[in-house]
Amino acid sequence: MRPIFRYPSWTLQREVQLESLLEHRVAVLLDACPRVLAFAEQPAELRLRHGGEIFRHVPDFAVVVEEGPQFLEVKFSKYVDTALIERTARITAALEPLGVGYRLITEHDMPAKVRETNARLLTMRARLCPAGVATLLLTERAAQLQQPTLEALGWTSAADARVLAAALLEGRLHADFSATLCPASPVSLQSSTEGWLWG
Repeated sequence: MRPIFRYPSWTLQREVQLESLLEHRVAVLLDACPRVLAFAEQPAELRLRHGGEIFRHVPDFAVVVEEGPQFLEVKFSKYVDTALIERTARITAALEPLGVGYRLITEHDMPAKVRETNARLLTMRARLCPAGVATLLLTERAAQLQQPTLEALGWTSAADARVLAAALLEGRLHADFSATLCPASPVSLQSSTEGWLWG
């Protein structure tokens, strides 16, 4: 692995080493997604038999989501050729019976830029907040409000904003991440099936 970028992950509580700007963007989205329980970069070497030969492949990410484990291969579209498409199909077919997903992601699969902006904002704020009792108390406070907004829950206070960001990342609270987060953004206690890379 040739790490070019380093990203301090809130989910993993460690630095993630990445080989491209696109991998960095994916890591930020994975880190901010409440549906992602864990992820790792360059996680394993897959060995698969094809045409009487064994070929090896190291996917860019392993991701544990609520639906099960997934491997992600992240490539800029200019590097997607016939050989890569065929390799993706072979790996997908080999892993499917095991209940493991495999997905090729290009820049065209990335969500709208506002989601990345929100993801960066939330992970930056939550990084300074220890998870735990504070997020539970915030969730209780939100339940007592008829129409909670980020402002009503303390978005403009540095300390409260850190706890609020952690609660959103943990999936305890939900906001519309397809719009820029601001004090007036409504907050919901309902769990969402919406993901950052999984819709």
